[in-house]
Amino acid sequence: EWEIELEGYSFNLHMPSMRFAIVLVLSLDGGVPRTKRVFAAFPDELLDNIMKGWQAQIPEWDLRELDPRFKGFRKPAHVSSRLCLKWPKPGCFRLEAHSVRSRLDLPH
Repeated sequence: EWEIELEGYSFNLHMPSMRFAIVLVLSLDGGVPRTKRVFAAFPDELLDNIMKGWQAQIPEWDLRELDPRFKGFRKPAHVSSRLCLKWPKPGCFRLEAHSVRSRLDLPH
């Protein structure tokens, strides 16, 4: 596991250890190798592990830090949900949040 430091926030983002492939598409124009395209290939299991990690971390985040519209709440504004990764077409994914729950204590 590794941690991404989020400057200015009271929390950091924890990511699972990961292995993935970097694919280079090269061309030999004029006898010199030149990079035409670069992309990363992530196994589905890695993406599932990232989603599980985020799902566990998000309830700890105070929404007042993430969006100024939550600043008026007296107590930390937390949210929890079940994250799902959907693949509507090859090479395109959609992150969905289901069963979203939150408690917001309104200011007096």
